[in-house]
Parts: sequence; structure tokens; C-alpha cells
Amino acid sequence: MENLEKILNDYVVATLKSNNCIDYKDSFEVQSFIRTALKYQLDPYLKDIYLIPTKKYRNVNGNNVFDGYTFQSIVSYHKYVEAAQNTGLLNGISSEYFFVNNQLEKIVVTIHKKGCEKPFLHTVYLDEYVLDTKIWRTKPKTMLNKIALVQALRIAFQIRLPYIFEEIENCDNPNASVDTTPIEKVNFYDFEKYFNSIGIGLKLVGNFVVAYGIGDKNLYTQSHILKSNNFVFDKEVGIWKKHKENFSFEAKTIKTVQSPSIAFIKDGLEKNKIDFDFKVIKGIGYFSVPLKDNELDKEQRKFLDDCCFHFYENKSLFGLKIEGAA
Repeated sequence: MENLEKILNDYVVATLKSNNCIDYKDSFEVQSFIRTALKYQLDPYLKDIYLIPTKKYRNVNGNNVFDGYTFQSIVSYHKYVEAAQNTGLLNGISSEYFFVNNQLEKIVVTIHKKGCEKPFLHTVYLDEYVLDTKIWRTKPKTMLNKIALVQALRIAFQIRLPYIFEEIENCDNPNASVDTTPIEKVNFYDFEKYFNSIGIGLKLVGNFVVAYGIGDKNLYTQSHILKSNNFVFDKEVGIWKKHKENFSFEAKTIKTVQSPSIAFIKDGLEKNKIDFDFKVIKGIGYFSVPLKDNELDKEQRKFLDDCCFHFYENKSLFGLKIEGAA
């Protein structure tokens, strides 16, 4: 798409200025929005993708005190269908509606994928998403089907697009800032990758993520980026830091994949020299990668993330459940 980068930068500047948060242009979430839109060729002016600034508050002595902004990327649901079609593996979609006392209860979406013996089935319940709005009261099947379809495609094709509008609660206008939208914690490893690319390293020190300059990079010249990502400068010890509670330290995950991926995952684990265990219990396969047996480098961690492994902090391992295993 010609001049998309300029279109995105103009859109971001206009959106941030209209919400009085232009200082956040270099924040990780805003830059992630631009990278995602460029990767998938999404034009905000064609309503392919939106950027929603959201005010954050923290409790201070019982009072809610403004604590900066965070940003949510929202994508149109038809882009999920387009992404699945572009793989050349989509072989059919169907939706089945279930009612209780003539009231919609749930939707089951079935995705047929070439090369997979069994279809992907995904269930979404109305009470998990319904809102007291006109569109939900008049078109509950349409609204719920969008959510179910997107989530099914996300699982079946491991599509890494942002959430769609309908998945985000209490969001009435995709062009306005919203104070009540649930905020997902930033994934530390994605954040670290972005910071590393601009010469900033990160390390966990106690309860804080601390920034440092990589090589000859001086953090003084990067202070505007640190501020826009809500890092604070501790004058007593001379460091930039951010509390670890703002981050998720889990690999991004889709919890289940289909059994034809088993051989691929085993082969990939072996090629990446990752020690693992695999067992099948009642038709469900379980992969586990104990951290005590692995000092994972970035490439190994990326492979686990790409295969949708989930990090279980209490067990100190990465795990993956596969339904329909032989």
C-alpha cells in the first residue's frame, strides 16, 4: 500500500493530539500499533484498524489519581477472515446457534482447514460478552458471531492481529478515549524486543524492570522514550525503572492447537535443542518444557511463543495442550 507509513504516522499524530497525549508517540504500544498495521497492510482511514488512547488511574490514599495513558489497538473482524484466506488453507466456515427458552445462549463456530483431519470448533457464550446497548439487544447473533468467528480463526491459523472492537468491553466509540476499557498487561518479551531494537536493554531488579543503555547508547538521549513508556527516573540510585506489575512475563499463547501440529512441534523442539516431555492422556497431548532443564535463548523462546506455548510461573515451565492427540 503506497505511503502507508506516512498515513499511519499522520493518523497517530492526529489521534494523540485530539486526546492530549502526543508525548506518547514513541511509546511501545503506539509503535506496536504502527508495526502491526504495516505488517498486515491495515489502513486506519479505511477502518481496518483503530488506536484507542485510555487514561490510567492508580489508587493513592483511597483516591483515583491520573497515571498516564495506555493504548489499545483494535482491528476490524473481516481482516481475520482475509488473513485466514491468504494462507490458502481455509476450507470452510460454519456457525451453529444454540438457544435456551428461545433466548440465544451460545454460538459454535467450525473452521475447516486443509491438511487437518478434524475441524476446529470454538464456543462462545452470550453472557460473557453481551452489553446493554441497542446493537446487542437487536442483533445479538451478529455480534456474538463476530467474536466467535475471530477467536476460532485466531486459534486455527494462529493469527496475531489485535482484538476486534466487540471483544473489548465497555467501548462505545472506537475513535474516542475510554476510561473503563480493561487493560491487558504489556508482554515483557515483546517490550524487550522493541527496546533492544532502539538500543535500550531491560533487566529485572527486585520488583522493578530497569532500563540500561546497550553498547555506547546513552539513556539521557532516550529519556523521552522512557517517559512515554511510563518509566520513572529514580534520582537516588540514578536509574530508569518501571514496576514489574505492569508487565506480563508469559509467552503469548493460544491454549489449544490441532493434532496435525504434533509432529511439527516435536521436530521444531528437537531442531532448536529444547528439552521437552510429551505425553497423551485420554486423547489430549501435553508438551512441557521445564526451565530447570533449559536456559532458553531468544530464538528458542520465539519458537515456543510461535507455537503458542503457555508459561506456568508456579511450575516454572512452558506448556502446550493439544486436543485430539492419538
